[in-house]
Amino acid sequence: MRNNNSLVILLLFGALFFIVSCDESNRRMMMEKRLAEIETKFENGEDISQDSSVFEVQRYFSKHCDDAEMQALSSLYSGCAYWQRGDYDSAAVAINEAFSIAETSGNAALVDKVKQTVSTLYTDSANHATVLADFRNSNKLSGNDFAVLERNYGAMGRLFEMAGEIDSALYYYNKCAVLQNDFNHALIRKQRWVIVLSLSLLAALSAVLAVVMNLSKKRKKMAELNEEIIGLQTEYEAVSETTKNNMFQKAELIFKVFQLGEAKEKNVATYQKLKGFVCGKKAETAYDAIFNEYQKTYPDVVEGIRSKFPTLADWEFRICILSMMPFSVQEVADILKVSPDTVGKGRTNIRKKIGMTEARGKIADFVLQKIAE
Repeated sequence: MRNNNSLVILLLFGALFFIVSCDESNRRMMMEKRLAEIETKFENGEDISQDSSVFEVQRYFSKHCDDAEMQALSSLYSGCAYWQRGDYDSAAVAINEAFSIAETSGNAALVDKVKQTVSTLYTDSANHATVLADFRNSNKLSGNDFAVLERNYGAMGRLFEMAGEIDSALYYYNKCAVLQNDFNHALIRKQRWVIVLSLSLLAALSAVLAVVMNLSKKRKKMAELNEEIIGLQTEYEAVSETTKNNMFQKAELIFKVFQLGEAKEKNVATYQKLKGFVCGKKAETAYDAIFNEYQKTYPDVVEGIRSKFPTLADWEFRICILSMMPFSVQEVADILKVSPDTVGKGRTNIRKKIGMTEARGKIADFVLQKIAE
């Protein structure tokens, strides 16, 4: 049943297509017949100005037909009808279109047909003078409109060419060429300005996008740092009790807080609150904050180092204190803002001054042993 319905639909579409095709074919035949009648009427010297069907024929062939001959001839006789009406501007447009189509087609017979037909329009000298006067008046009223001037100069050149006045024809053809050249130069200048303006707008847009992207990155970085600050504060609260087991964990947190302080993209108020909470408001450096915590937790160790090893220089004392915790050489260097080589040299000096014989022995173990003696 479904297959039968599909077959019926296909047949209906086929019948409809056949009817439309036949109707279009009949319409074209009718238009070709009407064009032939108009052509015969004009060639017999009859007036076609009031025959509005010529314009209907021209519209049909310009939209529904690719036949250059039909298009050219329908435009040609439309121009002839306009000419007989005294509408020389519209006549010039239609005749120029006929010439253009004929020349583009490469059909020499068609071009000759257009020229011969147009030449009959110029046989009346009185009409010839009237046309020239109308074109010149149109030029004055055009306001330097390129399209109007070019069309009129071209039509006037053809008019003189058909009348056999070649010098005058060349004069107007030359004016048409000069006009076209000036227009091309103006168009090039305009295009250059458009290109410059487009490039400027593109550069400005790129700059704006770069700023927006940079701000977006900064906001993202700030958000990440703020999250890290909140995480450190939570972590510090978890080890806030001062016991010997979490001393080094506290020191690491202090070190991280001061590292955050060096970042540019941060919420200053939030950071200062965290710094005061973790490191104390008076601590100016990471070492000061770490030393204060270590001294509170191991006051006897700090005092023992000072009394047992008085020959340690201040910078060596600092390295010694940090060596009591499992910081790496690089971390000690970052905390004290010195190079890793300076830390290595300081540890070598410390070993000599406290009497260590093992070049790579742990300073913390040796110091604690000496203090306990």
